Amino acid sequence: MAVGTEIGVGNPCWLGLMTSDPEAAKTFYGGVFGWTFRERQFLDMADRPRTPAGVYVTCLKNGRPVGAIRTMGSEMQKSGALPAWLIYFNAASAESIVRKTEALGGQVRVPAFAMREWGRMAVLADPVGAVFAVWEEGGGREEIDRPRMAWVKDSAP
Repeated sequence: MAVGTEIGVGNPCWLGLMTSDPEAAKTFYGGVFGWTFRERQFLDMADRPRTPAGVYVTCLKNGRPVGAIRTMGSEMQKSGALPAWLIYFNAASAESIVRKTEALGGQVRVPAFAMREWGRMAVLADPVGAVFAVWEEGGGREEIDRPRMAWVKDSAP
């Protein structure tokens, strides 16, 4: 499915949890929400397992994806970053959103980059520091059943 046409530009399209303990997260969210999980090894751009090994876990409710859990990198852990959920907004152009974010006083945490042929993403922050990501669908993979968000609230200070 083309995210841009099905979900709409500017709408939330994915949630991801960065954590130092994916197994604990699976136990917790599986117990709280009844989620099941599909896990895969992180691969580099040449389809080799990435070192240090990380996992990407798709969270499923009734067999449908509702989000993901991934291992927080060692650099993030060393810097004192805490586990957190990251919301992704659908974008027609990740680069365009990066430029608008900068023009409006936001910060670029991770510049737009390609995720193979699947799409492009960037991690940004609004002027008060609330972090979010944008996702520009690129195609090149099987249809993805993205979750439909019911409500998302920014609790930035």
